[in-house]
Amino acid sequence: MNALESALPFHVLIRAALRRVSALFAAYGDGEPDLDYRGLVRRAQEITIEESHLHWFDWRRWSNRQDQEMLMGGLIGTVAYSGDLTEFIPLLHLCETLHLGKQTAFGLGKIKIST
Repeated sequence: MNALESALPFHVLIRAALRRVSALFAAYGDGEPDLDYRGLVRRAQEITIEESHLHWFDWRRWSNRQDQEMLMGGLIGTVAYSGDLTEFIPLLHLCETLHLGKQTAFGLGKIKIST
């Protein structure tokens, strides 16, 4: 059983968002964004899960390059967080467009923020 099947701690979500934004800024921008990574993660650890309806979903696709079926998976569902999310909202809204995690080229990692 995957430890993230039923819960996604907020700091894990923020770490993924920071990795994604940082990688894209490094590749296509003017270097890494000027963000307090440690401070953001530390403050994200104070945010709690209010309600979680997440589950793991496995998705299969055929890879012509590898000539085999590939198993990809991720979390699907909704999660509600409580705490002061104000400073994280711009980052999360950016990730609505950029997506998070692995396999974003296949459309995975989509998030939608509701406030």
